[in-house]
Amino acid sequence: MLKFSWFEKKHTPSPANIDLAFMKKNCRILFIDDHDVPLIITLKNEGWCVDYWEDVKRMSDLESGQYDLIFLDIGGVGIEYSPKEEGLGILRRLKDANPSVLVIAYSSQEYDFEKQKFYEIADAKLSKSSGALQAMSTIEELLKKKWTIEHQLENIETILLLSKVEKKQIEAIKTILITKHDTKKFDSAIKGLKISGTVITIVTKIAYLIMSFYK
Repeated sequence: MLKFSWFEKKHTPSPANIDLAFMKKNCRILFIDDHDVPLIITLKNEGWCVDYWEDVKRMSDLESGQYDLIFLDIGGVGIEYSPKEEGLGILRRLKDANPSVLVIAYSSQEYDFEKQKFYEIADAKLSKSSGALQAMSTIEELLKKKWTIEHQLENIETILLLSKVEKKQIEAIKTILITKHDTKKFDSAIKGLKISGTVITIVTKIAYLIMSFYK
C-alpha cells in the first residue's frame, strides 16, 4: 500500500474531478465477444471510442494497455491463449501483466462455482441483457473510481516492483509525476531502468494519464 505525503494528498484529484468529456476523450473501450454486440453502436453514438474483437487477436495489445476498459466474455474467446479457461484465463493473464486495465465481465450465462472466479477478478460484471444506460453508468463509475492519481501510482509501483525495480527509483519516478508533470524528465527516467520494452509502454501510458489530470 502506498503512503502519500501531504503534498500528494492535497494535489490528488477526487473522482468527481474527472468529467464525462475527459472520459470519452481519453478512454479506449474494447469488446471481446464471439457474438454481435448491439450495445457498441449505442456507445459510439454517445461519443465513446469502441472497438470490437470476435476473439482475442493480440494478447500483447491487451497487456500493453492499448485499451483502458475491456468488456470480456467468459466463453468462446481466448481459446488460443487459454484453451481450458478461455475468458477466465485471459483475465488472469491480463491482470497479472497490467492491473491498470479495467475489465468488465460481460456474459449472458450462469456458471458453476469455479467460474465465479471470473467475476471476482473482474473490476465489474454486467449482464448482456442490461440496457445501454446501465452499461454507460458502469463505465463511468469504474473510470471515476480508478482514474485517480493515487490509484494509478499504485499501479505503477506494482508493475515496477514486479520488474525488480528498486524502491528509490520508483519513488523518483513518482516525484516527477507528482511535482514536475514533465514528460521529458519522465521519459528519461523510465528509459534508464532495466525493464522490458513492454513494461516501459505500460508504465508510460499510465504516467501520461496521471500527468493529463493536471492539465
